[in-house]
Amino acid sequence: MSRSLVWSSITFVVLFIITSIFYFVPSLANPYKTIPYNVGTIVYQITLLVPVIFLFISYTGIDKQWKGHRAWLFILLALVFYFIGDTVWNVYDLFWQVEAPHPGIADAAYIIFYPLVILAMLRFIKVADVKLTPSETLLIGIIAALLAAEAIGRIIVPAFLDSSSPILANIIDSFYVLSDVAILCLGLIIIVQFWGGRVTTTYILFVIAMFIMSICDAIYTLQPEIGLRNPLDLGWTASYMLIALASVHERSLHYKLK
Repeated sequence: MSRSLVWSSITFVVLFIITSIFYFVPSLANPYKTIPYNVGTIVYQITLLVPVIFLFISYTGIDKQWKGHRAWLFILLALVFYFIGDTVWNVYDLFWQVEAPHPGIADAAYIIFYPLVILAMLRFIKVADVKLTPSETLLIGIIAALLAAEAIGRIIVPAFLDSSSPILANIIDSFYVLSDVAILCLGLIIIVQFWGGRVTTTYILFVIAMFIMSICDAIYTLQPEIGLRNPLDLGWTASYMLIALASVHERSLHYKLK
């Protein structure tokens, strides 16, 4: 394990613990206690920003001639847009203690995030020269069908049948859900290659991050009344950190090859 990966991990663990305090200590998570609550929001924003900075620094150290370089460019851009969306939410939380409008500016950033991540994962699969066996293809196909059916039956259809729900919001939510399904399926393909010894730890750190992010998104979609300052934020925070760690690990591999 590289020294940079160790120090990055320690940094993220410390940040994660500090951020968690503002979620699990009632007096700090109470929106009616303005100063402690606002400090928690600022700490959360900083905790999201640090992994983005780490990712940018790591990206600059990845060999530009490597076939997977473009995938990391997509990931960097994707996380920047996701960070913009989260920043909008934090601004509303900081000044008004309310959720950001939906649909709104945050959604514009999140919508850009998904295609970029999917392009990155497809690029990773191409670089790894994935060749699924018939049984692997069948298994992933079944899982994809089940996830899609669950998403359509439990989230998308009920949302469109609800006359009180805005059409545009339903379309955006459907896009999020189906994109999460696509990400989960692509992640399964990469994991299968990992167990076959065909991809590195970098890919797995990234896939785990995307799994956590997609699961948190799904839970929030199913439980929108969960509100601000909820434990799902820590899941999204962990995703940021794992993506950054994946980039740090990838960068260390390129330095070893020089």
